[in-house]
Amino acid sequence: MNIWKEIKNRFACVMYTMRHRKALNELAKGYGYHFPFHDLDKVFLYPFLGKKRTHKLHQSWSKHHYRNGDIQNKIEAMFDWECARFTKPDKPLDAYDTWKTYYPDVDMAPVLKQFGFWHNDN
Repeated sequence: MNIWKEIKNRFACVMYTMRHRKALNELAKGYGYHFPFHDLDKVFLYPFLGKKRTHKLHQSWSKHHYRNGDIQNKIEAMFDWECARFTKPDKPLDAYDTWKTYYPDVDMAPVLKQFGFWHNDN
């Protein structure tokens, strides 16, 4: 691959992540939350490791991602899923539908209900 094309792709990943971080924190702020380190590792790792390795590492250590059958930081995960539909064209589902589609084994119902992201399947 052309080195300049790879640099451009990595920079695009950084910008994509920065837009998502900003949107997530704007949404969370309305509920009294702030996640200053959300996806920050990706911003620093993309230039050096590229998209695939950065993504794999990020998911392996970030508490808002699914690991070993659970998600440790359910509130951050919920905000991540909810704002992804506005910032990531490849992820159009809201928080509730993301949960039901990909993580139904995780007990997210109380968090989704508490923050008003719950809706019925009907």
